[in-house]
Amino acid sequence: MHRQNTPLAVIATVAVIGLAGCGSTGGLAGPGEATRMEVEIDGYHFVPDHFKVATGESVRFIISNPDDIGHELFIGTAAEQAARRARGVAEPSGAAGISHFGYGIYLSAHSDGELDYAFSGDEDLLIGCHLPGHWEAGMVATIDVGD
Repeated sequence: MHRQNTPLAVIATVAVIGLAGCGSTGGLAGPGEATRMEVEIDGYHFVPDHFKVATGESVRFIISNPDDIGHELFIGTAAEQAARRARGVAEPSGAAGISHFGYGIYLSAHSDGELDYAFSGDEDLLIGCHLPGHWEAGMVATIDVGD
């Protein structure tokens, strides 16, 4: 897995990361046309908390974190969300701005970022934040994938 740190001055840059062997029914999209979907973090909630996408659609999530604390946005199946939660994710030490990881992004307090994702399968997915206590506080959104 490749991790890329991006300074605040380059927030508009989208990291394109290739992964092998992951189980998600989709993956990070390459440069090109993508549907833009805005996501705002409001306390321990994603707004909106429900998305509908078509199989084969590429989406650029435009994410805003106006909170005083950092959050992550991780896309995956229910099983992948559970596995990430079980690993006990911690806030990146000294993280400023945004950091891309696998099928997700970490945003420090008061930062914005983008994440491109291609929905290649038809399995519904979840968006979650797995920093301590965030998922349990309701920081989860659903993604209906299909025609």
